[in-house]
Amino acid sequence: MVQETTSDKMDFATWEFVLTNGSQEDQDAVWNAIKGKAVQMNGTIISTEPEQFMIAGSSDDIDAKKADITLKFEDKIPVKLIPKDGASFDFQGEPSSYTPNPFMMVLEKGRLLNAKPAATPAKKPPVHHKPAAQ
Repeated sequence: MVQETTSDKMDFATWEFVLTNGSQEDQDAVWNAIKGKAVQMNGTIISTEPEQFMIAGSSDDIDAKKADITLKFEDKIPVKLIPKDGASFDFQGEPSSYTPNPFMMVLEKGRLLNAKPAATPAKKPPVHHKPAAQ
């Protein structure tokens, strides 16, 4: 896997597989290629706090509703921008550490991509009545 695809072209599930099951040489090659570099991904929210989100990034963990990514933010995320548990969303972060078993990757400098606040009902324009004709 590591010889066929460069680490920056691998998806998250492949990183997880190599970092969990690969030889130490392969683990080091993948980790050194991604550590500290901004990566953009899609994941499913497992749980949230204003400073960090627990996210399922691989399809196996999405199906199991089990977090395999801790996304840490430098600033608190406004409540209106926090996705609901179970929501799929796009994010960016920089891999800073990982634990192979059970697998958990920590991403620092988290950013929400394409974040939109929850829709608020549109206000109706005021109704203007014409004065009665005399």
